[in-house]
Parts: sequence; structure tokens; C-alpha cells
Amino acid sequence: MLLAALYAITVYLSGMRDSEAQSLKPGCHFTEPSPDGVLERHKLRSTVFKHREATGEEDTWVVIEPVAEAVAVLEKLTNCDRLFYRHGYQWKNEGIGNTINTLLNTFRDRLAEGRPHDPIPLADGEPWRFSTRQFRRTVAWHIGHQPFGVVAGKIQYKHLKVAMFEGYAGSSASGFRTVVISPTRQNW
Repeated sequence: MLLAALYAITVYLSGMRDSEAQSLKPGCHFTEPSPDGVLERHKLRSTVFKHREATGEEDTWVVIEPVAEAVAVLEKLTNCDRLFYRHGYQWKNEGIGNTINTLLNTFRDRLAEGRPHDPIPLADGEPWRFSTRQFRRTVAWHIGHQPFGVVAGKIQYKHLKVAMFEGYAGSSASGFRTVVISPTRQNW
């Protein structure tokens, strides 16, 4: 369950795609001073695959401290070349790969058991069905609705054009809220 919690923190607060988060390796976190030298910026180095060659392309994400802390915990949990790795898992491929959505929903169930006074909302009368895409889309919507957020989002999300991020982050009028809330929408 700790792995699921660390995954949720990492992808939600960084805006990384699932493949980008699962490509994180030990030593991927570093800090750099801001151009004016006033702030220390947390950064992660990983691989972008979308619209790249099959091997991907190394890139950097600016992240906030909770993501850096999650990565530090992940580094203590693993002794292999990937941070999201399930030690002792029964299948040959011990990465979280195609099991991450199941893991996230098991985590959801554990949270519901432990916090019945603070339930996760139902969607269409059923338990909310988490998927890896919801994290990225939800934070994109919030970023896109801040002053200068569309430009910031384009940079953070590695989109080629501002218009791509505008479409990705959506708007209330675009029906984005319905897409995020509906657990039956699997194609976004």
C-alpha cells in the first residue's frame, strides 16, 4: 500500500505520465538553484516516451518537496534500477507495470476501511475507479485555471504547443469535469 501511496503522490504532484513515473531510477532526484539563486528547485530526471523514439528521451520535471520526499522513500525501498518495483511479487515481471490500476484501487479500498468517517465519493453508486490518467488530467485542470497556468502547464507537461495543454486541461464548458468524475470513461 505504501508503493501505491508513493505512486499517487509522484504522478499527481509532478504531472508525469505513468510510463514516465515508472521509468524513474535511483538518483533521479536532484536540486538546482533558481536563476536568481533565491530558491532551491527540486527536479526529477526520467524518460518521456510519447511522440519520441521507442527508447524515449531523457527529460527533467520541476517538482515540489512532497514528490522529492516520496522519491527518497522509494529509494530506501528498492535495490534495483527502477523505483516502482514490487519486491517478492508473485509474477515474473515484478515492476508495477500493468497492475498499477489494480494496486491503486486496492489502496482506495484500504483507505475506505481505515477512514469510514471520511469516505471517498461514489461514482454512479459504485466505488470510484481510479486509473493512472486521472491524476495527470486532474492536476492539469487545476494548473490551467491559474493565472499564467496554461504556459506553466505546457512546460511541465512537455506539450509542444500551448494549445495542446489548453485542450488537455479542458474547461468546465468542455465537459472535462464529467470525464474526470465518470469511472466508466476509460478512453481519455
